[in-house]
Amino acid sequence: MVARCLRAVIQGKDLSEREAYLMVRAMLRGKVDPVHMAAVLTAMRVKGLAASELVGAGLALKESFEPWVRLRDGFLSLDREEINLDQETMDRTFLPNNRGTATFNVSTATALVVAGAGGRVVRHASLVPSQRVGTEHVLRELGIQPEVTPSLARRCLEETGVAFLYSSSLYPASRLVHQVRRQLGFRTLFNVAGPLSNPCGASAVYLGVYEVSELSLFPEVARALGVGRGIMVHGESTLDEASITGTTLLCELGPCGSDTRELLPQDLGLRRCSPEEIRGGTARQNALVIRDILKGAPGPRRDLVLLNSALALKACGRALDEREGLAMAVESIDSGAALRTLELLGRLSNEEGYFRKAE
Repeated sequence: MVARCLRAVIQGKDLSEREAYLMVRAMLRGKVDPVHMAAVLTAMRVKGLAASELVGAGLALKESFEPWVRLRDGFLSLDREEINLDQETMDRTFLPNNRGTATFNVSTATALVVAGAGGRVVRHASLVPSQRVGTEHVLRELGIQPEVTPSLARRCLEETGVAFLYSSSLYPASRLVHQVRRQLGFRTLFNVAGPLSNPCGASAVYLGVYEVSELSLFPEVARALGVGRGIMVHGESTLDEASITGTTLLCELGPCGSDTRELLPQDLGLRRCSPEEIRGGTARQNALVIRDILKGAPGPRRDLVLLNSALALKACGRALDEREGLAMAVESIDSGAALRTLELLGRLSNEEGYFRKAE
């Protein structure tokens, strides 16, 4: 079956939803050898991804998740999967010689601010190689144990409003898929389908994307995977986050359809800044930046978190528009609610008998 799919993709043909579903399901169950898996993922990348392929892959991923919680009014916020970036994207995302990131971990701070504002956030990601500054490295520096069991993640969500989930905890049988993707070293259909295939049944999402072309696929794929509302952004200089360095391309999905538009920081009264002003660093440096923001430190880094939090609060229905979301995000930080969320999450995630040590 995989060989047949590979021949079709090499000929430039798009896979049907059913074909993609069966192929990805076989991969996740360990029934596809690494050579064939790498070949078909590479061929699909060269051909370009179709909506039918993303829907099929997404359905297979959703089926593979270990059910652990269902939300009626939550949303799923996912960050980039750094283990699968093209070298060009690596160059734009990371500093030379693996010394840090081009921006600090904005999505991590955003999740805490949104939770502090009353939202419920599930962030789903994959682990990254140790030489890169991934979300899990920053979480550890913040005192949060990232690899928790689904049962403890559920408790974190219930008591703090935010939970971090990693793929290895949800479908351990798919380790071979992670190994192949890591060795390939470029983004595959898993990077696009994965964020839309959330493990909690959330009906709304806030996603950042690296490639503008993914914005056009968002409405059709998201709806087919059960997402009723959400926002997808591609920011100037920040790539997979809303930007205060320039224009953000924004695709919004709602009950009446979808809309794509541009957003500037000044539209919300935020000052435009240079990329250097939101520069990140090592995991420890990024963690210190996040703590400073949550303690009320002013500046462009705070503004960047406020912008993304405002959009996320609108995406999940907590705010009617970006301006109301911005006011809620400001209150979350200035009242200390976001910082209290961080502290409580740190205590819960490190409770003895629940956490898993990183491999």
